[in-house]
Amino acid sequence: MGAVLSLSLRGEAVEGRLFLADKQGMTSDDLVLGGMVARKIAANLDQFYSYQRLQEVAVRAERMRMARDLHDGLLQSLTGVSVQLEMVNRLLANDPQVARNYLLEAQGLIVDEQRDLRFFVQELKQAPFNLNGPDFTLAARLEELSQRIQRQWDLRVELKLEAPEIWIPKVLVPEIYSMIREALSNAARHAQASVVRVNLGVDDSHVRITVADNGRGFSFRGQYDLAALTAMQQGPMTLKERIESLGGCLAIDSTEAGACLQISLPLARPGGQDGDSPSAS
Repeated sequence: MGAVLSLSLRGEAVEGRLFLADKQGMTSDDLVLGGMVARKIAANLDQFYSYQRLQEVAVRAERMRMARDLHDGLLQSLTGVSVQLEMVNRLLANDPQVARNYLLEAQGLIVDEQRDLRFFVQELKQAPFNLNGPDFTLAARLEELSQRIQRQWDLRVELKLEAPEIWIPKVLVPEIYSMIREALSNAARHAQASVVRVNLGVDDSHVRITVADNGRGFSFRGQYDLAALTAMQQGPMTLKERIESLGGCLAIDSTEAGACLQISLPLARPGGQDGDSPSAS
């Protein structure tokens, strides 16, 4: 080996040295150019490791969401079925009619959970968001989601997407979809609603989402913002976490005649550091 140029390789996630070997006739220009190459490599490696960390965080968050969904839905219902079957066993000899009633209730719970689990599996099978795909629109995905909700739960979904004056940044599109999906799922599974209305609009600084149903509301009554809901430990947990992570606002008005969720998410600044281009909604 005739010559070696050693350069410092330093970034936020990586530190080391870059070696350029056996280049004939090295000059000071090689040192300058080598420094530029080293900085570019460090930046690319930082971006790579940062992307890996974001993926890991997203996977953990999705696993937590799935665990909560299964705990709040399937596991609790199976516990209820177990209790009812125990009552059937106790009453079968002395009061067969009451035992039959418990058995019918248990059967109804199992049917409901089959429907919920089928929807849950279909959600897992959904193709990932290809935000650059030629046929992708948020409106199309929300329309498909609304139709599935209507088929699965016999819940009429009225979807209104107001034409925005500016586009929604790509980074927000999957988050908006997930929030509306959770709000619709909660209305179908827990609120016993027959109609739910979804409005999605954009102004010059925020995405604004309203989801209103005619069900039985939440376990609390009144209107509360995100801070109050967190202090009370009330409201849909995953939805609150998503909104809070994006710096958004949430207000829930819960009555015996139904519930209304109002969500506001700040838009990314045009030309921001993330280089995000808008995606038509």
